[in-house]
Amino acid sequence: MLAPEPTTILTGWKEIAAHLGVEKSTAQRWAKQRGLPVRYLPGSNSRVVADRAALDAWILAGRSVQDSGPADPPPAEQPPASRPAQPRQRVYLFAAAATLFGAAASYGWFVSHRLMDGFRLQGSTLVGTTAEGTEIWRRALDDPQGEQTKQDLALHTWLGDLNGDGHKELLFLTEPSDAARKITSTLVCFNEHGKVMWRFPAGRPVTDASGDHMLPPYGARQVMVMRGKKPTDTRIVVSSSHYLSQPHQVAFLDPHGIVVGEYWHPGHLMAMSQADLDGGGRNELLLAGVNNGNHQATLVVLDPLLVRGAMTPTQMRDDRFRLLGMPAAHEKAVVFFPRSCLSTGKPFTVAAGLFITPERIMVQVAEEPATASPELVYEFDYGLRPTNVVPTGDAVRIKHQEMEAKGELDHPYSLACWTHLKDQVVVQRAP
Repeated sequence: MLAPEPTTILTGWKEIAAHLGVEKSTAQRWAKQRGLPVRYLPGSNSRVVADRAALDAWILAGRSVQDSGPADPPPAEQPPASRPAQPRQRVYLFAAAATLFGAAASYGWFVSHRLMDGFRLQGSTLVGTTAEGTEIWRRALDDPQGEQTKQDLALHTWLGDLNGDGHKELLFLTEPSDAARKITSTLVCFNEHGKVMWRFPAGRPVTDASGDHMLPPYGARQVMVMRGKKPTDTRIVVSSSHYLSQPHQVAFLDPHGIVVGEYWHPGHLMAMSQADLDGGGRNELLLAGVNNGNHQATLVVLDPLLVRGAMTPTQMRDDRFRLLGMPAAHEKAVVFFPRSCLSTGKPFTVAAGLFITPERIMVQVAEEPATASPELVYEFDYGLRPTNVVPTGDAVRIKHQEMEAKGELDHPYSLACWTHLKDQVVVQRAP
């Protein structure tokens, strides 16, 4: 259906009151007390607009007949029930019905053109809302969704203007429920009216050097938008992990959902962030996780515009984890974290957290692949020079003392156990 001509919209209380044939104060009172269909423009409590047809429908519905003001519209005269309507009355009734129909259509247009400034997830239904939380549209997602916390939703969604055209889009990375866990996560792009613009299903089959052929599904980790110096440089980054095995996909999409590059990592990347490390005016992508080929926690730094095609790290100590059919990656930098005495006998360590401030980068490294693993925090400046290593809470000290009691360590706990690790961090930079 075509949108109404702009002249159907009345702007300001003066025009609205003139259309109703009442004083401004009466129109304002009707809006406040009797639900006169008007809308305040964002950022102002005085700039008001209304649709002519919506006002006419409100009048015909008799919403203002209870008001005692002199300019109240009289109720429409009804023909007696026992007598059929005369021709002239039929014309009036038809005109009223047409007006109501047009008002309903106009109201649909009016509602659909409110600004989307928020959203909420209700079960497996996504709801687009105004900034105040008023529903604009709702769409049922294709797959049953698992319960997501506010933190999950913060990682799995993005709302903003992707194309620089003044209209907002909503990116939503699905997380199928346990009952649907064999369904891969999908990034869905909605426009401001709730229409699906495009979809991107995460992952694809890959094979490693040991001969393992790993099929989807892939589970959602995070979606992030990286702005470039030009609108065409904007990249949508989708991070997802294989549900059973080691491969991790970091996909780079343009604003239209076209995949322009993929970084495939031999081991899950647990956290993702961005920062302008070199002061060049464009952010780099930082990914923290584990490199299975080195059995070590790692931090990877990528230039989003240099990721083309599918690529992967190829230099690692354990060649079994090398992913086949992909050229060597062009990382801007790769950091490997040393293994402390707490990781003795453990299969690997993992960078489980990544935090960036305007002055420094902090990476949380878990010393064993366990839920309650003791963690060390490594601090770097923006030049990726390690500046400090500190334990988190009492978990590190308690774990150290437990290992001492079991005879697994031959030295007592002290801060010196960690400070020397700063000098063992390996930073590999692109030539």
